[in-house]
Amino acid sequence: MSNSNKSQAETKSKRARRFVDTDMDWLGLGEKKEAKPEKVAVPVASMKVRSAVQRSLDSRMVVADLHRWRTVALKALQNGKRCRGFISETIPPALNVALVEWLEHATTKEDVDWGFRMIGKARRPLVAVRRRIRLERRMRGAAQAHFKAVAPEVARVVTAHYREAKSETEGKILVTWKAAGPTDEAVNSAMEWEKFLESIRPILFDAYLEGETLAADVSGAEVAYGLTDQQATEYAAQRAAELVGKRILADGSVVDNPNARWSIPQTVRDRLRQTITKAFEEGWSEAELQKEIESPRFWSWRSDMIARTEVGTALNRGTVQAYREGGVETVIIHDGPGCLEDGHDDSQDGVDGEEWPIEKFDEYPLGHPNCRRDAVPNLPEE
Repeated sequence: MSNSNKSQAETKSKRARRFVDTDMDWLGLGEKKEAKPEKVAVPVASMKVRSAVQRSLDSRMVVADLHRWRTVALKALQNGKRCRGFISETIPPALNVALVEWLEHATTKEDVDWGFRMIGKARRPLVAVRRRIRLERRMRGAAQAHFKAVAPEVARVVTAHYREAKSETEGKILVTWKAAGPTDEAVNSAMEWEKFLESIRPILFDAYLEGETLAADVSGAEVAYGLTDQQATEYAAQRAAELVGKRILADGSVVDNPNARWSIPQTVRDRLRQTITKAFEEGWSEAELQKEIESPRFWSWRSDMIARTEVGTALNRGTVQAYREGGVETVIIHDGPGCLEDGHDDSQDGVDGEEWPIEKFDEYPLGHPNCRRDAVPNLPEE
């Protein structure tokens, strides 16, 4: 035998004796000798127990760090700031980056709560965050662009009525005028709602289809639900009509819908009337009223609300259809404190954690404007 072959054989023999001795020691039959720690084999069962304990400890540390991060983020938000980064050695990098990007986007307590409640449930947290952010930014941008374009004409209509009312009342407030204000027809004409709907239909279309992707990501289901462009087109058209108080019938005709949820024209008219009343009470000039209505600040609240509410509604409606295609019958609701089936009340527990039939989630995809509601399929355990 050559020297090299002899050396290899001796090495193999030493390795074999080491593992045999170790196994015998575990049985209590081996020779009693002081073993070197680095050469003692760890039983597989002990490795599993230790691994489970370590995972449990790691999990609790992650939860603790996420809780601290949420507390800091909410406190920063109350002070008019944003808490983006957070130093943690336990939070997985992908989740950390996803939360940083979401907190950069978040502007309300509901936004922050949603991030810490739902992002960690996604298999791909960055996908869940970036797609929602992209859709909300598109919707907000479309709304802001439209409001900026129509603001001068809206201000002209409002100040003209303000001038006439001041002349008739000599600066005094008439209760009947406060209730009426500019006519709905005059405000709606100035707002050019049809142009607005044309600009947001493509975003509603995309958000509805994204509901399928996000449903699979959050639920962990390895399936292709198969939503179609036709379904998304029908949803976008119907929802766009609802937003301006209309409804599309089966024959394609458009009629008034007195029960339209969260009609945008109504909330805009209400805000204009509130501003006009304030102008009367504080004695604003026509120029001051016009400047207020034309300022981006006057419309930003509505742009933000539209972005959150309509993207959230479209995503959840797409999710509903995706779950139906997958045979899901019930879902578990994930929502913020005080969020009710329809509305919000901080004195109540809300619907978080409730099991709903899929039809109920379809009827109440959100509880109120700005709501951050989600649902995961209640799948039977295999």
